[in-house]
Amino acid sequence: MAVVVNALIADPAANSYCDIAWADAYNANHPFGTAWAALSADTKGQLLILATALIDEYMDWFGFAAGPTQRLSWPRFNVYDQKGYPIQPSVIPDLLKDAVAEFARQLNGNDRTVDNDIETQGIERLSISGAVDITFKQGVHAKVLPDAVFQKITRWGTLRTRTGMVKLIRA
Repeated sequence: MAVVVNALIADPAANSYCDIAWADAYNANHPFGTAWAALSADTKGQLLILATALIDEYMDWFGFAAGPTQRLSWPRFNVYDQKGYPIQPSVIPDLLKDAVAEFARQLNGNDRTVDNDIETQGIERLSISGAVDITFKQGVHAKVLPDAVFQKITRWGTLRTRTGMVKLIRA
């Protein structure tokens, strides 16, 4: 079955902030966009849907959703553009569409959602007779949203951080 990208604003069935045509235009102007151009429409659709879902999952957006039935977090009330003007609650900002197109291209062949090997291995220290000494920072985790994506949308929200608990032992 063909993948259907629904980028209709505030639609209860919307699954992407931008459509394939927007992503094609964005990536056509990118120096690494040739790989994107070679993808099938279904693969592009899957990547756009995943990019949108991950952005919504990892961002705590400012303001509040424009409507009670919208599936995605945008459009929103009480958010402002880079010049300080309110973004109308009937609009998905171009920079958010660009962020989705950028992220979708970067997700192609690169699963950023897998567990971080450093964290899952639990390596705290490795020492080999003074020649090699490795110590990983506590709380290192995979960065799912690339900097190029986050910088486009950072004015509208904050990145959700992982919180953990550390066992306290009394001595």
